[in-house]
Amino acid sequence: MELDNTLKGVLIGGLITLAITLLGILGNFITHRLNANKEEQQWKRQQEAEREKLKREDEIAKEVKLEARKEQISTLYQNCIHYLSLLTAEDAEDTPTLAGDKRALAIEEAQKWLALLALRVGDKLDFDNDLGRFTAHPNRYAGSLRQTVIELAAQDEELPLHAIQKQKTPVLQPDRPKEGETQFQMSVDKAFRKEQLVEGIELPSSYSFTLNIKDMTNEQRQVLADIYFDSNQRIPSLVRLVLPVINPHANPQSPNHIYLSGNKYWSARFDPKAVESKEILERWRVEYVQELDRLKQVAEAAKLPAPNEPPQP
Repeated sequence: MELDNTLKGVLIGGLITLAITLLGILGNFITHRLNANKEEQQWKRQQEAEREKLKREDEIAKEVKLEARKEQISTLYQNCIHYLSLLTAEDAEDTPTLAGDKRALAIEEAQKWLALLALRVGDKLDFDNDLGRFTAHPNRYAGSLRQTVIELAAQDEELPLHAIQKQKTPVLQPDRPKEGETQFQMSVDKAFRKEQLVEGIELPSSYSFTLNIKDMTNEQRQVLADIYFDSNQRIPSLVRLVLPVINPHANPQSPNHIYLSGNKYWSARFDPKAVESKEILERWRVEYVQELDRLKQVAEAAKLPAPNEPPQP
């Protein structure tokens, strides 16, 4: 009986020891798994943090690249407008400050930046044709091309200006002449403006007005057609009022010895705001015809062919 009790004690002790051992193994297993899970979760968090860091760095790099691109595009438009404005303002002044190499350099810079802009905008707003006309006659078309570039900038979605305009209601866009209308640009004589200023009247140095082709007289349409039809096949939507001039680079015996449209801008000696648009155009037409007749007389007196007449054999 005593042996049986001893055996029972041994068995019970063995079972307890085994249970404790198994509990220890189970505890170690559970601890190991918990530690493994903790390390796995920590590793996942580290990986997620690394991915988020890389994502933020990538987003920052994209933003920096986008801002740099916007800056490049903004610089492109600014330089185009700057040099065209310089040429336009220069031509509007009574006493030019750019001459010779300086003017040639300004034209060269304008053409360089405009060529880069052409790669971006293509034929939007008929830009390629405007650029071609400016390249052939930079003095004549600097003003109209400048207006086109400003319109292109206002429509460019990658410029901050466009984003600001989209938030407004309505979006303000530069005015563009309607079909059949022409916007005329003119200068006011500098000496006349000084005289009026002494009288207490301040006049603008330049002025623009719009007139429908149907509201022009036949004589007005005739003069405009003589000037622009060969190169445009129409009366342009934007016209700078000019006077005919002698072409210093043409052969004196050439029929093109007189420019019908040169860089001599018409300067009015009246307040354009006090005169109706049709009357302004008529006053220009009269002076234009008078100047053209005078140049023809000069050519005749010098025994040179008059404009649009072939040289005599």
